Amino acid sequence: MIYISYFTIFVGVLLPLTFMVKKQNIIASTWLVKLLFNLLINVVGTLLTFKLVWQKAIFGPKSPFDLLFTVEFLVTVVVIEGIILVVDHWLHLSKWLDVISIDAISAKAWVKSILASVIVALTVFLTTASYWTTDTFGLLNPEQIIYNLKQPMEGADQSFLDSFLNGPLLLTLMTLVTLLPVFLVLFNTKFRGLPKPRIVRWSLAGLIAVTSVISLSFAANNINIGGFYRYFTASSTFI
Repeated sequence: MIYISYFTIFVGVLLPLTFMVKKQNIIASTWLVKLLFNLLINVVGTLLTFKLVWQKAIFGPKSPFDLLFTVEFLVTVVVIEGIILVVDHWLHLSKWLDVISIDAISAKAWVKSILASVIVALTVFLTTASYWTTDTFGLLNPEQIIYNLKQPMEGADQSFLDSFLNGPLLLTLMTLVTLLPVFLVLFNTKFRGLPKPRIVRWSLAGLIAVTSVISLSFAANNINIGGFYRYFTASSTFI
């Protein structure tokens, strides 16, 4: 269900938004940006509400046709949408998302967007893979890692491979294909409530650098990267 929801938003909103930005259609881009922002607030708000209020996972074993689940879901969406309308009525936040101008998407913009997407996706992969490793195998020392890498894969449990493909690898691919159009839009669009695209690009570059360093630091600490460094740099006792 979560993948269907993601695919629907990606194909139904994000890709058309990227196409409209490429066409430099200001009116259509404005509507799609506001729709995407509204959907993101609803998704995040619904997930948090089900976890904190209803105390259950929205993508759990419950059927969408379960009456209680359906009522809880509808109440959540209506309340969140009501809050959005009230806040927007008071603060006029939606006007901040009005598209003022759109720059032509150049080859340079593609390179910058691809580079930023790859950096974030690589950070996501290394971070999630480190936690997947410790959750699946526990905290292994360097000798155990090297031993396991030397063993043939014929007898490996297929569930390990499936959990890796459906976990770190799938999340990385989703991050990459999602952020590429997002960066293309942000890097070439001037919004009423945001600085110029050039300032947005530099701000995002700094944010990506800082968050990547922090995330990779936690990932390195999680798998005891210091132990691996000492293991591979230590002098052999047989020399």
